[in-house]
Amino acid sequence: MAGTDTARGINFQYSCGISFILDSLQQPRWKTLQFEGNKDIEDIVVFDDKEEILLRVQVKQKESPQRWEPSDLKDVLLRFLECGDSEMAIYQFAYAGSEGPALINDLNPILHKIELKGCSSLTICNSPGPLGTCQTSSNPVK
Repeated sequence: MAGTDTARGINFQYSCGISFILDSLQQPRWKTLQFEGNKDIEDIVVFDDKEEILLRVQVKQKESPQRWEPSDLKDVLLRFLECGDSEMAIYQFAYAGSEGPALINDLNPILHKIELKGCSSLTICNSPGPLGTCQTSSNPVK
């Protein structure tokens, strides 16, 4: 069973990778896409022409009956904080699978409000950055 789950996860990562390759055609700042980066948190890393990191992506999948819970997202967010990137870097968690009740009832409404304010992801957002996304800070909120 574990081998099958691993194969599904790898296929999901490949699918996300293909999506990012296609997205790169419309993103002039994206110069290099790296798959399986130097840090364990990185499944996809996007660099600009100066080799600065623009985007770090963690890709994960859960099969039913497992569900995504806030503790799963907390682990990913804490690991992103350890990256120490510039304030221009954006962190993205791409996932597939069922969302648990806490995500559906508690977190999704918060994310929807953030999106209405012009952000496309859960980031520290004071003002929208380029392309309508919020700039992500690697410094924890105090």
